Amino acid sequence: MFDGTPAPSRYLTSLEESDPAPTNSIKHKGAAFISTSGDLQGEEMAQIFVKALPRITHFLKNHTKPFIAKIAKDGSVSLLFR
Repeated sequence: MFDGTPAPSRYLTSLEESDPAPTNSIKHKGAAFISTSGDLQGEEMAQIFVKALPRITHFLKNHTKPFIAKIAKDGSVSLLFR
């Protein structure tokens, strides 16, 4: 149900409740890369992050901090919040 709060703010509120590290990176002018797939085992997640490393490097070179980016199952990286 839409409560009038912009989607990124709603997402960050729920993210901060479960893990404050990504939003802390914004407060301290850093960068955070998070997985958006919650149903992965550790090994699967590691494979996705390894696959995404070239894209993460490219993303870091082309985006100014602070930001939170998401990594999808296919290894793609996209901006979630600035």
